[in-house]
Amino acid sequence: MKFVFMVNQNLQTVYSLEFDNCGSNESPKIEIKLDPENGSSLIFLNSNNEETLLFEFIRDQWGVYISSNDFCIAQEDGTRSFIDALIKCLIKLKNENEFNTIESTLL
Repeated sequence: MKFVFMVNQNLQTVYSLEFDNCGSNESPKIEIKLDPENGSSLIFLNSNNEETLLFEFIRDQWGVYISSNDFCIAQEDGTRSFIDALIKCLIKLKNENEFNTIESTLL
């Protein structure tokens, strides 16, 4: 199942990290943007002049909905964290696959 996101064009970038992409003249970025209309936080990959929505996080009174193009997770407060699980997996992948890399650049 694919989810269709209606992304507001008036997003506010609150966090931006630049990294290297060999063979490209441009440095791609991972960015967190806020949507003031619905209060959601969005994570984008910006590369080759294209912006791809990776995740959308929407809070409600019970927790957070985490969505991408392929899934939606309803996580209640006080339960095991999707974000923590994702970070742990990414750290494991980084440790097993990246050698002598340097940290991304905070913009």
